[in-house]
Amino acid sequence: MPYYTVQAVIPTVDNVAANYATNTWHFFAATVGDLTSVFTALQDFYIVWAANLSELVRQTNWEFKAYDDDDPEPRAPVDTFSFNLSGAPSGDSLPTEVALVMSFQADPVSGTPQARRRGRVYLPFLDASTNDTTARPSSALLSAVETAGQGLLDDSIAGDPDWRWVTRSKVAPGYATVTNGWIDNEWDTQRRRGRDATSRSVFN
Repeated sequence: MPYYTVQAVIPTVDNVAANYATNTWHFFAATVGDLTSVFTALQDFYIVWAANLSELVRQTNWEFKAYDDDDPEPRAPVDTFSFNLSGAPSGDSLPTEVALVMSFQADPVSGTPQARRRGRVYLPFLDASTNDTTARPSSALLSAVETAGQGLLDDSIAGDPDWRWVTRSKVAPGYATVTNGWIDNEWDTQRRRGRDATSRSVFN
């Protein structure tokens, strides 16, 4: 079956690839040509909440890379796509360790742990204004990401049977069609997302 992994690269203004963020998605596409519709749907997803990005993020040359899951490793992309945001992100940034998580899943089935039918993406480089007075994600940010996720799901439903959004598990059955998702009102913080220090202040 033609299943694809799509890497969405979120570039930073410093043009240091090590600082870029990458979201990993999974899709069924009947043909390589149907990846064009996948790319368009993903572009729409990111554009919907892009107003919440900080000045760390580059406006131009966002990139998607699609890989055929049946190809031997290391895999070469079978298709790529790039686009620009309509305006340059601005505003102070939250720490780069901080992200908002969007989770999604397929319908549960008997005999399969639901964890194998779930997925998530981490949305980074957010504007400091998205942190509300209770130190939680703002309602505006949550609403924007909910709208983006709903739009991607609606596009997937409309695109079937040519393409659809799926989850992937390395344990059989490996793929399942996404039917719903959610965003919790709490940040996800991981030190490994952070950048290397560029200076050190010393006292002695």
